[in-house]
Amino acid sequence: MLNKSKLTKIKNKKYFGTNCILKKITSHDCNDEYLSWMNDKKINKFLESRFQKLNKKKIKEFVINSNKDNSIILFGIFSKKKHIGNIKIYVNWHHGYATLGYMIGNLAFQGKNIGTESIKICTNICFKLLKLRFCLASIYSTNISSSKVLKKNNFKLISKIEKIYKTNKNYVDELTYRLNNPHIKK
Repeated sequence: MLNKSKLTKIKNKKYFGTNCILKKITSHDCNDEYLSWMNDKKINKFLESRFQKLNKKKIKEFVINSNKDNSIILFGIFSKKKHIGNIKIYVNWHHGYATLGYMIGNLAFQGKNIGTESIKICTNICFKLLKLRFCLASIYSTNISSSKVLKKNNFKLISKIEKIYKTNKNYVDELTYRLNNPHIKK
């Protein structure tokens, strides 16, 4: 496991892409706009958080707890200075891999390759800085946009669990994608 000071540096650093910046999200970022994404049925339809009504206090607690947790790296996705989404790296230190979760909350920024770029930045963090073996991402089978984002980043579909997630009146499959660290020889 990384020592705590190196992990803190990784969490506190800004990571620049062509179309976005990833940086540590703070309670200051937990504003009305962020809250509106989390409670918007169009935006949260693939998030487990949709099953609860969120308020600013709950999202601030989530951010504060994530920032304290040595297994979670939570970044806000920013376009210039505007917070437009989040991406989370959950690190399983015991087994040497990470699980990624992400959302572009601001609808005006969806479909602009920002999710693709954010995933690329995070996999680089996982592989080059954290020296993890692989990254996983699980999505609803009906989340076509996320499937495209993962495939653009060379993730490969490795499993399907049928009829696990409830959407409206139906159940849909879970698809799990994996990307191996290219710097580690098999």
